[in-house]
Amino acid sequence: MPNAGRSTDPTPAATAADRIPTVLAPPATTVRALTRLAATGATKVRLDPRAGAIGLSAHDAEIGLWRALAVPVTNGGEAFAGQPSVAVPLEPFRQAVRRRGADASVALQLRDRGVGVHDVFIAGEDDGPAPPESADTVPIELPLPEGGPSVASVRDETRLIMDPALVARFRDERARDPRAFTVAGRWYVSASTGDGDITSDPRLTTEVASYAEGSE
Repeated sequence: MPNAGRSTDPTPAATAADRIPTVLAPPATTVRALTRLAATGATKVRLDPRAGAIGLSAHDAEIGLWRALAVPVTNGGEAFAGQPSVAVPLEPFRQAVRRRGADASVALQLRDRGVGVHDVFIAGEDDGPAPPESADTVPIELPLPEGGPSVASVRDETRLIMDPALVARFRDERARDPRAFTVAGRWYVSASTGDGDITSDPRLTTEVASYAEGSE
């Protein structure tokens, strides 16, 4: 006779949740990174899964500037790196991590519509553009004058021009080791800040105007 009791089979939702990788992040380092981004006026943070780390970034759409940090995680293998990115409100996420205390690791799940922090779910928002990246970059000399644009040369072939508002941000945040690169035909400039600690000193990236040397 068929069993009329409640089925013990897992529901599709539970099965899907079980397949989402859970990684462990150091809470103090994660809170420090989020606090650093919040200090720039960011209200939303994008999380990008990577092998062994979570990329945390904020995009200042008004001037076109990305600030990017990374926090190390355990259990962050290929399955985790293959998860989609997600963006969440920065402050609720920071508070959920902070409640775990400084000693215990914080368990994170990047889901389709938000982020799980242990038993707390932070609903996601539009994740916006990811910080542009390239494995092929060129070191440049980037002057950071007060009150004016910055003009840099790439291999004496391409001239790059950075707007004054961006120059001020790069100068105020102690940008160093600037590099230039292209993505889909567009030129970008990226630089480390502070002491270069990627968990607390954001990497700055912005698109810049360009033209061929000798064409002006």
